[in-house]
Amino acid sequence: MSKNTYIGILAFLAVLIANLWQPVAHRATVLGLTRSPTKIDNIHGVGTPIKIPNTVHCEDVHYHRASNKLYTACEGPASSRTLWFPPLAHFSGRNDVGQGKIVVVDPATFTSTELVLSGFNGPLVTHGIDIFSNEDGRTVTIYAVNHLPNPEYNAAGTKDASQHKARSQIEVFSHTIGSDTAVWVRSVRHPHIRTPNDIYATGPTSFYVTNDHYYREGPLRLVEDLLEYSTGAWSDVVHIDFSNHKADATPALTATHGLTKSHNPNGLGHTTQDNELLLVDAAGGELYVMSRNTASDASKELTLRSRIQLDSSIDNPSYYDDQYATPGRNASGYVLAGLLLAHQLGEAVTTNDSAIPTVVWYVRTTSEGKQEKSVIFQDDGKLLRSASAAVLVGIDPAGNDGKKQAWLFATGFVSEAMIAARIELST
Repeated sequence: MSKNTYIGILAFLAVLIANLWQPVAHRATVLGLTRSPTKIDNIHGVGTPIKIPNTVHCEDVHYHRASNKLYTACEGPASSRTLWFPPLAHFSGRNDVGQGKIVVVDPATFTSTELVLSGFNGPLVTHGIDIFSNEDGRTVTIYAVNHLPNPEYNAAGTKDASQHKARSQIEVFSHTIGSDTAVWVRSVRHPHIRTPNDIYATGPTSFYVTNDHYYREGPLRLVEDLLEYSTGAWSDVVHIDFSNHKADATPALTATHGLTKSHNPNGLGHTTQDNELLLVDAAGGELYVMSRNTASDASKELTLRSRIQLDSSIDNPSYYDDQYATPGRNASGYVLAGLLLAHQLGEAVTTNDSAIPTVVWYVRTTSEGKQEKSVIFQDDGKLLRSASAAVLVGIDPAGNDGKKQAWLFATGFVSEAMIAARIELST
């Protein structure tokens, strides 16, 4: 073998190892394997963050600009997630399922109002939520994931291994803006809704829903988390239409695939464009900007526009539309909450007083067309324990000494309370 051939082989092996190692190293970063828990600094913005009352375990939050209100779905007792919460494969407390709630938060007063769920009688194990503004301008349709035990699993008094432990469904409510009531419309169930995580409303009777895992529990679920898009795209995103099925009976629904193969599809979000949908690969730390066809008779299939990689796990995405933008000072961008030590999540959620360090990313496009990623909030897990959703509510610079700031509202699936922090924004 000649010297040049030998050098060529070594160079080839070096490139091969580098290409194989890079994605592995980055997955370790996303899952927090390379971070030290003792070196996570608190970045809390300007001043002291505010805790919003009556917002325990609110996994998702959406800002409704027309009414200047935040909508979220929360739980009750702090212990409820450890006993029964199928998204974390917690199935031991099927007889201790709590009663969750839908809460409206006022970002001006930092107060919360629990909505009375008129006509709704069953338990509510909350997760993702979305709202749709109806044409009348006075009402919104609220969609909320509900993770109920499967009655057929224990129908005969003994465990039936052929049945799944959970039978999750979507609850639909109608809410008049400004009232303290949400009127239950119906439940939506379908075999394609297996492990629902989040919802993207497309109308008062239609929505997309993510199935965050293919495997509901066991070692293969862990393997699914550790893989990434090219090797572990085992789950999917489904579109549901119940416009022609008004009764509460749920089998005869129109269910079509929006995305047949996706890795750990979790949060969904809206932008200012109706034909755009945000989708998150939670364990992979990636945000996908997707296109959807808005024609009524069109395919519900989603197509990829762009993807943004972050350095932590992320969950429910939101988009901040800067209503105070001026030429050269536009702070619009994506807002993404996540976990800095995601690999410790399974152990941490079983202990109510354990810390789960959190982060909120802010991704904007600069005037030069480049993506700028920054951390606008970070916590060691003692103020905000887990982070799965965050939104920004802008502050008018005219009454703020010209400063470009916003209130960040961040929450988590096992957080003690939603927090509000005053944040400086880049332009």
